[in-house]
Amino acid sequence: MDLRAFENEVLTSLKEEMSCYQSLLDLTEKEKKIVGSVKNNSMQFSIFNKKDKIVKQINELDNKSQPMKKTWLKNREYLSKKSVNTAEGLLEKMKATIERVLVIEKEIEDLVSTELENIKNELKTMANQRETFNGYNNRGVSLPKFMDIKG
Repeated sequence: MDLRAFENEVLTSLKEEMSCYQSLLDLTEKEKKIVGSVKNNSMQFSIFNKKDKIVKQINELDNKSQPMKKTWLKNREYLSKKSVNTAEGLLEKMKATIERVLVIEKEIEDLVSTELENIKNELKTMANQRETFNGYNNRGVSLPKFMDIKG
């Protein structure tokens, strides 16, 4: 394989990987907007499935491109400056995108934790109310006793 073809193959692979990371970021942002909304559970599940597919695709691309990346690093000095700069720009953009995804994922985790805690508190409140209600109802019904006091 000639050097130009190799450069193009690596850059194409990096662009494809970057596209996947961008899609992952977009879905993660959508997920954050709808997290905790009861009416959007099916949408959350759909987003989760799409994210899972993208992560698998990223892993496949990464595994496939590992040998190319190693060769790229070994032969970097022989590659065109433009290609090296483009690759470095893509890698920096990927790094920033991954960091942003991680930040949003942490925010989603915090939102879900808070929502879970709220649900637990609501369930405790309902249990206490039921216990109180049952306490009043279970006193039993007794017939009134009157004392006939005559002087």
